[in-house]
Amino acid sequence: MKQLYFYSRLFFCSCLLYGTSSKAQEKNVYPTAAESDPVKMGWMVGSPPPENRILRFEDGSFFEFPGLRWSVAHMRQFMPTTNVSRGLGPSNPLQEALREDIGGVTFIPLGEKEPMTWEESLQKTYADGVIILHHGKIVYEKYFGALTPEGQHAAMSVTKSFTGDSGHTARKRRNY
Repeated sequence: MKQLYFYSRLFFCSCLLYGTSSKAQEKNVYPTAAESDPVKMGWMVGSPPPENRILRFEDGSFFEFPGLRWSVAHMRQFMPTTNVSRGLGPSNPLQEALREDIGGVTFIPLGEKEPMTWEESLQKTYADGVIILHHGKIVYEKYFGALTPEGQHAAMSVTKSFTGDSGHTARKRRNY
């Protein structure tokens, strides 16, 4: 039963990731995740960067694809943000129980006919990073493009969904 719950969460996340990007791609043809990798494209590299690799808040170029892939990992360089403290006490690092089989989990995305692996879905959706926790342990962790394990990534409106889901889960478990 626990394994079914784990894979149902994995499927839910993949539907979220894949479902939103497939609708956007129906109208436009974009370069692949590998072709639009922000590090390989050289966004904001050099002093000064080449004119065709400069992203600016003022003209909105920081929020246009493919430059957006660099911007979401460097949002504090474009606009003021607020640091949210984790508290004054020591941090509690998460334990790891990494599983190599997760990347190979296959599913058929909504609206598609062909199966794909979880790993393929991350590339198809231009994912910058993903971490999967199971019973409080990291079981899967990957970073792509400009995002690093130490980096910060703009979360925007998805924060509401995860906060709501966390609150619902805590309430069901009575851990609040």
